Amino acid sequence: MASPSENTSKWKLLSEIDYFGLFVKNWLAFNSWYRGHHPNLGTDRDCIEAVKNSQDARNSAFTIFNRLLMGTDREAVSFRDNLDGLVTSLSRVTLTTSSYVGAISFSNALVNTATSDYQDLIRTARQHNKITLGTISVTDEVPTLYKGTIELIYQVRCLLFHGELEPTEENHQIVRYAYLVTNSMMKNL
Repeated sequence: MASPSENTSKWKLLSEIDYFGLFVKNWLAFNSWYRGHHPNLGTDRDCIEAVKNSQDARNSAFTIFNRLLMGTDREAVSFRDNLDGLVTSLSRVTLTTSSYVGAISFSNALVNTATSDYQDLIRTARQHNKITLGTISVTDEVPTLYKGTIELIYQVRCLLFHGELEPTEENHQIVRYAYLVTNSMMKNL
């Protein structure tokens, strides 16, 4: 029988939130949603492109992203804080994959795969046309920010699902914020 102090350590370890597992489950819900909205498309990549590129009232993911980004209620503030966390956590590590040119980050976001259009979505204090999330400012071009965010989260998903994302504390933070951002959207889809 283990001593109380040994049990304390074990229980503390088990009480930590596993964002890797939560992100996987949340992504499966998102995957199911976009497959339902695009049943005639073949691959996940095709569906992600459709989700990224339709930004009208019929794309509820874009509508929700825009509402959460621009809103003033508690849910919107939380969303922006989590998006800020995703931007920041991605800037602290260098994630790469063979299908992505350069590091996976908001300063190198693939907004259009057809034209290989990578853009810097980060804005500095001296730049105009920005949205301040918390500690970070990003472009106020919401459609571009939306496309880049969906793509970056998809790239994190690919690394995780294909076993290429090392389970470090830094990567756990990335997955945490990817989960929190997508979960905010999924609550409203």
